[in-house]
Amino acid sequence: MRKIYSFLLLTLFLSIGTAWAADVTYDFTGSDWSVSDGTLTNGTVTFTGSGDANFKMNTGYFMMGKTGAYLNFPTYDSDVEKIVVTGRSGASASTVQNIFVGDDAVSTATTGVTGENIYLIDEEYREAGTQYTLKVTSNHNTQITKIEIFYAGAAGACSTPSISGTDQFFASTTVTLTCSTTGASIYYTLDGTTPSASSLPYSEPFEITATTTVKAIAIKDGLDDSEVEERVFTQATVMTVAEALAATADYPINNAYVSGIVCTAGSLSSGQITYFISDDGTETERLQVYKGKGLNNASFEAASDIQVGDIVTVYGQLKMYNNAPEFNSGNYLVAFERPASTDPSIVVSANEINAEYTSTDGFITVTYNNITEVAAEVYFFEADGTTPAEAPEWILAMIDEGNDLVYIIDENDGDARSAYLKVYALDDDANDVYSELITINQAQYVAPFEITDGVFDFNQNEDYGSELEKSGVKVQSSTWTAINVTMVMEGRNCWNDYSDQGQIRLYKASGNDPAGSITISAPEGYIITNVEFTGASFNKMGAVEGDYVVSNGNHNASWNGFANSVQFVATDRTDIYTIEVTYDASASITLGTNGYSTFAANFSYIVSGAEAYKARFEDDVIVLTQVDGVLAGEGIILKGEEGETATIIPSYEVAEDDFIDNELIGTLFNIQAAAGYYVLATIDQDGITKFHPCQEGIMIPANKAFMAMGGGDGAPIRIEFAENDATNINNVEDSETAVKFLENGQLRIKKNGVVYDITGATVR
Repeated sequence: MRKIYSFLLLTLFLSIGTAWAADVTYDFTGSDWSVSDGTLTNGTVTFTGSGDANFKMNTGYFMMGKTGAYLNFPTYDSDVEKIVVTGRSGASASTVQNIFVGDDAVSTATTGVTGENIYLIDEEYREAGTQYTLKVTSNHNTQITKIEIFYAGAAGACSTPSISGTDQFFASTTVTLTCSTTGASIYYTLDGTTPSASSLPYSEPFEITATTTVKAIAIKDGLDDSEVEERVFTQATVMTVAEALAATADYPINNAYVSGIVCTAGSLSSGQITYFISDDGTETERLQVYKGKGLNNASFEAASDIQVGDIVTVYGQLKMYNNAPEFNSGNYLVAFERPASTDPSIVVSANEINAEYTSTDGFITVTYNNITEVAAEVYFFEADGTTPAEAPEWILAMIDEGNDLVYIIDENDGDARSAYLKVYALDDDANDVYSELITINQAQYVAPFEITDGVFDFNQNEDYGSELEKSGVKVQSSTWTAINVTMVMEGRNCWNDYSDQGQIRLYKASGNDPAGSITISAPEGYIITNVEFTGASFNKMGAVEGDYVVSNGNHNASWNGFANSVQFVATDRTDIYTIEVTYDASASITLGTNGYSTFAANFSYIVSGAEAYKARFEDDVIVLTQVDGVLAGEGIILKGEEGETATIIPSYEVAEDDFIDNELIGTLFNIQAAAGYYVLATIDQDGITKFHPCQEGIMIPANKAFMAMGGGDGAPIRIEFAENDATNINNVEDSETAVKFLENGQLRIKKNGVVYDITGATVR
């Protein structure tokens, strides 16, 4: 089958940008080219002339502002200077369909074979011949950069398609068809008939599940059809164990499939298990599966991957070994099924309970398999799960009316403890059935935190770590930690008032050692509101979150704020005699002018006595959206009645997603204002609370919030609640009596106590 296109038609296609790929391209822009003869697989180009010098590479040309290499096609003065293009090598009746000459140096790139100075001779052979000749007609050299040759389909045949797949298969096999002829289409049949272009077109691998004859043919325009490839795929015969034993006695069998029931399971070794199968699951008439692997020839991960009763189909070589048939090593599973057990069993929903020291109760769901009339009890054991034990006094366990396990655990007032038990029942044949061992653990007693116990006094009677060396880590209960410290119990040379007491000494960091520090933390549900120190050299210690206050001749220091934890870091040796920490379950905030205040803390909380709002900048206003709880570190605006108290209550159930769009920045410690910082304030001139630009260098206190408006113009920014709806001024009754006034250069209209802007939107 061939397709012949006229020269003019091809020229038209190329001229309108048809994306055809040239069969052969001679590109002279990159490197020299042998002028005597150029031969490629699909044809030849021969350069002939009075001498090689007439066809030469030049490394630079300057016409039309271009640079690069080109082939110098000499001035025409006889028939000897020419380029001859021939057909495909070894193909009969080969035809050159089209030639493209890139004549960049003397004109724009041309399509077809006639450039400004080049023409095609032997035109009578344009469609039927095997050779074409290009010649120059100009009176000067012609410089060309590229020749592309498009050939028509040459006579010949497509490559015979290849059919691949597993000749003998168990359940299914994948068939893949390929052909080495580029662009050829493959057609196939599954019924043994000869395929043609009207048969099934092949596009991707497919599966067959039964014995099938696959035939395929490759077809391409311009080439003869290939020969038909035929392949027979046979679904394997699966033998029973008895058939395999009988057949193997005569000769080895390769590629054998045998189905059976596992009657003896073995141990795991290097991902392989040796086991036996039989037809009925008993150990009579059994076949050994030596060093078998799992499905898809994968390694087994545990010995339990093969269990007695599993139904399997094994693939591999059957042979005799020591006069007994077996599957040779290298076998693997092609089918696997583990039937549901019919044996009585008791399954529990949890085999371990971990309880706090406080009293608690709960239940464990129990499932009774293949036990019709359940009569269950609870038995206690030692940790080994086999030795019976007395029921401990601190736990009560029983089976309730729903046949589930119920337990009640008393409060623990001592060390951690554990109990071990099983659920027991009789099956339908009065046989004993036990569940797996259940472990119940209870944590040791921990004294509850007391607000009054917030003083650490480092005297000789209260040793908080005298055996620790420098850089040791010290932990006292759950309320504070210290790092890079040493306890000094006596022998100080200063402050006689404390000569009988010990002290904790923080050290300046040296090398890569951490700085001496103390971190004080509040238990869950509490916050730290004050820390008082006595000691020496507090001008060499600072708080990471908040500021300390030095007073009384450098002997005392204090910190005030709201925090879950505060870290104090020493910049040099600092001695501390006592630390007194004040904890509270809540904090109080007095609302400022117009009932507004900003707030931030390093713990999550809810607010009582005021509404809490997050904020975002939108359309030249700061929009406030109310929130139910506040996330640690987030800045918020509190709104209530001026002078009233808002209560901050620690909470650990605040959703993070609620603050994705919050643009208020919380201050957990004092920071200096930078350019573009806006703080909430009320100016006496109009009495309106807005966000005003803050002077650079001004200290913004800890536990406050601000907005960073990098592109702000310095003008105050009004606030607006998200619930407010815009009101059209035209809808206000008696609008002619409304009072107009200017506010910060903006026209405002006030009516019945409500202020609108010029568009009619509510300002406040």
